[in-house]
Parts: sequence; C-alpha cells; structure tokens
Amino acid sequence: MRKISTILIALFLFGLVNSLFAQQQTKKNIAVMELESRGSLNKEESGTLTDRLRSMLVRTNAFVVVDRGQMQDILSEQGFQMSGCTSAECAVEAGKILGVEAMVAGTVGRLGKLYTLDITLIDVETSQIIKSLTRDYTGEIEGLIGLMKSVADELAGKPSVAATPQKEKAVQKQFTLTFVSQPDGAQVVLNGKIMGKTPYQYKAVDGSKLSVVIQKEKYQSFNENLVASRNQVIRATLKPVQLYSGTDKSVKKASSGGGSGWLYWVGGGVVVAAAAAYFLMPKSADDGSSTNTGTGFPAPPGRP
Repeated sequence: MRKISTILIALFLFGLVNSLFAQQQTKKNIAVMELESRGSLNKEESGTLTDRLRSMLVRTNAFVVVDRGQMQDILSEQGFQMSGCTSAECAVEAGKILGVEAMVAGTVGRLGKLYTLDITLIDVETSQIIKSLTRDYTGEIEGLIGLMKSVADELAGKPSVAATPQKEKAVQKQFTLTFVSQPDGAQVVLNGKIMGKTPYQYKAVDGSKLSVVIQKEKYQSFNENLVASRNQVIRATLKPVQLYSGTDKSVKKASSGGGSGWLYWVGGGVVVAAAAAYFLMPKSADDGSSTNTGTGFPAPPGRP
C-alpha cells in the first residue's frame, strides 16, 4: 500500500514538472533593447522607460525576458556596442548573440507637448517584424510610465485596458419642468433650496422627487410634491392674503349683519336729531306778553 502511494506521488510530481516545463516552453525568449531617445529626452529618462517596459513584459507571463545586467554582460563579452544600435538589423544581430527568439526595440520622442512611442517586436531568426505599435501622449513625461503596461500587454497579445474601448456611461434621462405663476415673479423653492423666480425652468433627472413651493409676499403659498417623469408645466395661481386687525374684523362682522350693535348707533342718532329739532322750533305766547314775529324769535317789549 505504501509502495502504491509512493508511485502515485511520483507520477503527480512528474506530471507537475512536465506541465511547468511545457508552460515554460510556450513562452518566447526575448530581450529588450534600450529605447532610442528622440527630442529632448535624456539618457536617464529613456532608460527608466525601458526598464518599466521590461518589467511589464515579465508580468504578462508570456515571455522569458533576459535581465538587463545579464544582457549587457553577454554583449560586452562579444564586443558588441549597444550604443547607436537602433536599426532592426542591429537588434537582430544582438538577438543572435543573446540566443533569444525575439527582440523588442523602439523609440521615444517628443514633438512640442506631444510624446510619441514606437515599439516593434522583431523575430530574430527571420528578421521580420512580428508586431509594431505606436502610442501618443500629451502631458507630463511621468505619464509615459503608465503607457508601458498597455504596450507590454499588446505585445503579449493580451487585451489592454487602455486599448479596450470604454463603455459609454448610461445617460440618465432628464425632463424640463417649467414653473409659472399668476402673478409672475414668485419665488420657486425646490427641496428647500431657492432656485429662482417664475417663470423658471429646471432640468430634473427621471424619477427624482421634488418638493415644490412657489411663494410671493402678500400671497398664499403654492405647495406640491411631484416625481419627474415627463416634461411638464407647473402652474400656480396665488391668492392674496386677507389681512385684518381685530377692529377691522368687528366692523366687517357688523357690516355683514353678524351683529345688532349698529342698530343702537342708528337709533341713538335719530333721538338726538329729534331733540334738536324740538328745541329749535318756534314757540307761541301763552300769556300774551310776547308776540311771534314769524321769524322764530320773540318780539321785543313795548315802550312805557
């Protein structure tokens, strides 16, 4: 039983090693040449971009990439000068010395505020270009670092996030709400926020809830809650506010027949008028001592 278990473990390990070996065999051996600098980029900047491209190629897990230091040592031993090696023929020659299947070479330059990146993957055996790609970038030079991942993914045949078209964001439907009032110039308040004065238009997202208040001084306010679902006109007819003091109210009540106090005032006035008329009427002389002259006043006394 123990012997069978040992055999099974051995077979498992053998299969695992073969799988790893087969996986390793599918990876293409490549080396990355220093990117040629064009424009105002210095050697340090182009070298940094080359290192980042090399690292990103390793991370794709599609290549076996020769280390930079090892590459320089091998080429130096063979007396190969990397400086000035910018052509495809030179890259192929370096690839043959390194014993790789493909070489990555390219240029990075600047034209005004625009940075350009041209990268090629060259087959060492046939000297044919397997892939060629370009990138343009406007911005600070640091932004070129982010481009190296998409370049490496494309060289490895993987979909690049940068190269994949972004899905358009769903545009939320909007409706136009028009607020009008009679009279005009009323204040429009939406969800507690003063927006403007009537007539007023507001763009509302489909399904949004709104608490509407239309108000104007000396007028009763208009209140409504609504959900935006279509283009619509909200009309508010504002009624004047009736402002009365306590005295005004009593007068209004009396004038409308609500009380009998006014009868007393009218009756009192009639009595006063009658009394005044009585005292002003002319009097006749009962004892003959005075004579009515017809003028309403008594005649003067006679001479002795």
